[in-house]
Amino acid sequence: MESADPALVRAHKDGSAKPDESDLRFDMREGPDSMWNSAVIDILVKKVQKAHKKSRYVIPERSRAYFLDLVQDKFKRARRSWKRGQAQLTEADVLETPEEVEARLVADKTRRLMNVRTRERRVQVSELSFAKAVIEFPVEVPTPIEHGGGNYRLQRTRGGL
Repeated sequence: MESADPALVRAHKDGSAKPDESDLRFDMREGPDSMWNSAVIDILVKKVQKAHKKSRYVIPERSRAYFLDLVQDKFKRARRSWKRGQAQLTEADVLETPEEVEARLVADKTRRLMNVRTRERRVQVSELSFAKAVIEFPVEVPTPIEHGGGNYRLQRTRGGL
């Protein structure tokens, strides 16, 4: 994902340019509250609302604030990923090479996936141990002696015949 042209962003701050609706690009160096990104988000919210109204599916009406929150959240996630993919300074104060960036991203993803698998396994094990505890929970069942002898269920069934 490419960031918006810095010259266009500066021109927008001066009021002499606006985002191109056919080629929308966020300024990834700034947050969602910058003038440029606010304008891009506003355009996207209008497009999403328009698509929502044209949808052939019956979808409940949503407020502008709802769609604004969706688009801003999506932007924040995209920006976080974009920032993660940027070259960082190494211990020798040199920018990472593209190969080093890729290796770092792959290692981060592998670590995150390993943590997810571990967490999922813990959830499964705890659910299984809970189910086992429920199954093994001692339940008092009346004995035939407590009900005057014989099987209580059978006596009751016979009485209804």
